[in-house]
Amino acid sequence: MLKVIDDGVSITLNGTDKNPLFAVSAILVVLAIGVAVVAMVAPVQITIGVMAVFAVFVFVFNIYKNRQKTQSHIATGQLIIKNRTFVVMGQTVKLSDDAQIELMEQTLIIKDLGRGWYISGFDDVKECHVAKSVLEGKALEKQERAIRIL
Repeated sequence: MLKVIDDGVSITLNGTDKNPLFAVSAILVVLAIGVAVVAMVAPVQITIGVMAVFAVFVFVFNIYKNRQKTQSHIATGQLIIKNRTFVVMGQTVKLSDDAQIELMEQTLIIKDLGRGWYISGFDDVKECHVAKSVLEGKALEKQERAIRIL
């Protein structure tokens, strides 16, 4: 739901949060159990090989986890958008002049100073376009039932 406020818009996001790290962590736990079973049953050479492969998986997971620290996926909650600024989950983010703001399907992608925000959960595409326009600094004019982007 979109509401026009004094200096921007307030949008209620109705998506579903997803945690990709949880799924990858669960897979690593299953692989660790498999390594333990192999260590009990297989010869030493095979056990060492399986442990080496598992160590590579853990290394790749750590790289993926560190990359996720610079990305935020937002799909639920209240999103307040103003000129070059947005507030989500009580955190205010001010964008620099070099920020990249783009739309992909119904996801608003914001990249600024090495951080990325992927905002989804919009009710329709019009909300995405309004959010992008306000972030870019375009003025809004509120009428009885319509919002015009100037």
